[in-house]
Amino acid sequence: MKFGIIGAGKMGSAIGFGVIKSGLFKKDEVIFADSYAPRMEELNNSGYKTMNNVELYQNADIVLLAVKPQQINEILEELSKITNHAKTIITIAAGISIDYIKSYLKDVNVARVMPNTPALINYGTSAICFDDKVNETVVKIFESVGSVTIITEDKMNEVIPLNGSFPAYGYYFALSFIKAGMEAGFTYEQCKKLVCGSMIGSANMILECDKPIEQLIKDVCSPGGTTIEGVKVFDNYNMDKIVKDCFDACVNRAYELGKKK
Repeated sequence: MKFGIIGAGKMGSAIGFGVIKSGLFKKDEVIFADSYAPRMEELNNSGYKTMNNVELYQNADIVLLAVKPQQINEILEELSKITNHAKTIITIAAGISIDYIKSYLKDVNVARVMPNTPALINYGTSAICFDDKVNETVVKIFESVGSVTIITEDKMNEVIPLNGSFPAYGYYFALSFIKAGMEAGFTYEQCKKLVCGSMIGSANMILECDKPIEQLIKDVCSPGGTTIEGVKVFDNYNMDKIVKDCFDACVNRAYELGKKK
């Protein structure tokens, strides 16, 4: 089986390298295509197989469209002219529906995926939906760079702030605390180590403890102590509303991108 990737940027490359590292595909079973010639040359020099978009679509069994929503029309138009082609298409373009892909590419099964950038270090969190039954090979492709959650397509835009965009929001929160720590006299490296370690530990507590998150918050907030005073600030600024506004803005943009197609 051959796995083709159109778009050899950070995400496409991470997924391609991930399936090879996991042993799901051999190196010579993964094909890359990219419009940026220096990237193609770099992959060639590293021993990876490269082709143009049409050749890749004709030779691969599964094709990942790792391109931005603004680029998808041009790619689909080009591939729509090919009759002998891959049978499974994966798209990671935000806001682009399965039906839209199938309006161009006939006789294919489509999986729509929202991955995130921690896939670059094998800690990705991907949400996947399918046009028909679950394709286990597609699931394994994304498990090779992290974890997978299968959802229905009607939630693919709504899932974006929960995983696709969430790293940026987590980075933003971490950076704010790092800046505050530096103003208090700590170095950047000290703050980064403390904040990131605390984020990792807190996330694992949520995943591994049976307690609800509300109780985990209370466990840290001793009455009359220091933590509760900081939580009061979040409450005064209505953190839930700030996050909900952020969530809605992200989702609304996904729907706008889909309508432009």
